[in-house]
Amino acid sequence: MRAKLYVATILLGGFAMSSQGATLTYLSDITLPMSGDIPQFGLSVAISGNEALVAAPKQSDKASGFATAYFKDASGTWQMSVGTTLSYAHSAIDASSYLPCNGVAIDGDAAVLGVPEAAGGHGIVEVFQLDSSGWGQTDVLSAQMPSAFETFGCATAISGDTMVVSAPGHAGVGAAYVFVRQAAGWELQSQLTATSAAANDAVGLSASIDGDVVVLGAPHSNANKGAAYVFRRSGTTWSEVKKLIAAGGSADDQFGATVAVSNGTIVVGAPDFNAGQGAVYIYSGTAFTPQSSPLTETAQRFGSAVAVSGNRVIVGAIGSNAAYAYTREGTEWFRRQTFGDLSTSRFGGAVGISGSDAIIGAMGVDHAYIVHDDQIFANGYQ
Repeated sequence: MRAKLYVATILLGGFAMSSQGATLTYLSDITLPMSGDIPQFGLSVAISGNEALVAAPKQSDKASGFATAYFKDASGTWQMSVGTTLSYAHSAIDASSYLPCNGVAIDGDAAVLGVPEAAGGHGIVEVFQLDSSGWGQTDVLSAQMPSAFETFGCATAISGDTMVVSAPGHAGVGAAYVFVRQAAGWELQSQLTATSAAANDAVGLSASIDGDVVVLGAPHSNANKGAAYVFRRSGTTWSEVKKLIAAGGSADDQFGATVAVSNGTIVVGAPDFNAGQGAVYIYSGTAFTPQSSPLTETAQRFGSAVAVSGNRVIVGAIGSNAAYAYTREGTEWFRRQTFGDLSTSRFGGAVGISGSDAIIGAMGVDHAYIVHDDQIFANGYQ
């Protein structure tokens, strides 16, 4: 099976809930420079500006996987970057669950691959930088004093010259590490720990960063009801400023299984809410005030992937092979588009958004799709 990244003009796979009702057209069909079976392509995705990253972390009959970098050229066409293949130093975690622990991130000229199984479960993060010759590895990061099964690199995120790397196995509770880019490379600035977290909470199973704000999900907190912790930087000091929990949440909701933050808006997925239907909670403002009610859809595992960029949110529902796009009007969020494919296993298992472009992973068929503003936001709604 060939692994491809598609740029879709309207809908994906012939199934969508949209007022436009148009048929599928591909703008681009890019075959990766690798023959044979390429499993798990699309397991993890990331997008930032004109750059995108799609991971295929575990390969059949191969020691390790890879991620492929793409860029959008001046004409708006997405294509593979120079030095496109970013190789994993160690085979990453197999995708045996709906919430895989494979952290990839990209922002500007920096990209990272989390490899939490490396070094006997301590984990590492491989850092790549883009220059005129393409993507090249510049750093390999690890926890200075890792716990057994630290799983450093489970989730990663970059914002400018700051990176957060989670380690949900740290001390049996979970933690995260913040690195900043210096002239000599990426250096540790702080270790983030949640003050009220307990054993097996898995703090950092999900992580996101925007400027001076980091959010860590802890979906196993309080009998899997879940929680998320917000940290803010002042100077070079990071402090926990808020613990988020779902109002009216129940055991096994797994609130915090996915998190995202952008421009003061925090999005938290609870994919097991209501017996697996799923829900997404949104917080905004300097006090991170919750929206009056969570987003829900008639779907399965809605919230299994979330991403936010300004006033735009995209949510994956891997149990229904679907993704949903929303925009904010005032203080309310409105669904503008649904993407899906009934024949695509695990479509929506990974999502990313940056400005007018969103990326959706479909690991079950080794594909990833990029969709544009005119599909995500009906009638050109901004």
